[in-house]
Amino acid sequence: MNKMENARLLGEAARDGNIEEIERLLPIVTSMDHRTYALQWAAEEGQIRSLRALLPFSDPKVNSSWALHCAAKNGHTQCVELLIPVSEPKTSKALMQAVKNNNMKCVTLLIPVSDPQLDNSAVLQIAALENLNDMMDILFDVCDAQAALTALQNDFMKPAACERLQEKINQRQNKLLHRNIEEQTHEYKSRKI
Repeated sequence: MNKMENARLLGEAARDGNIEEIERLLPIVTSMDHRTYALQWAAEEGQIRSLRALLPFSDPKVNSSWALHCAAKNGHTQCVELLIPVSEPKTSKALMQAVKNNNMKCVTLLIPVSDPQLDNSAVLQIAALENLNDMMDILFDVCDAQAALTALQNDFMKPAACERLQEKINQRQNKLLHRNIEEQTHEYKSRKI
């Protein structure tokens, strides 16, 4: 068999979770690119055992941590957990993909290691565009809602997303206002006693 055929077989073994075949092919497939491609395929399919077998022999940071991106996009939380420490989540679009595909667990894993305010809080814009209310609630505390709203307003083709985001901003402001009133009322009552 030639090199390309072996690389294809390694990718298929990674995708299918065939550890024995991976172990057989790793000494033959010496190209880091081909091994990393197999890693990405394993991440995309959620093959955690394949991922563990391939990680020591590949580079998960290649193509802006594409393996992490693939795992997050498809909601493979175990793969995301395994890849975060060896990837570059701040420069990856993994958080964006997890939001777009409404993968809440992956989003909560990625928020602390990503930059949710990147590109005018694009992840919040995506949540508004896709009408993902629970996702917007999670992202609201870590994103710049006003920057996201302004970016959406600058794109005249997205009025519904602007309305959704503006409604969330208003709800948040009302909630804070009510909390302040309650705290002031409580403080006033405690001083009277």
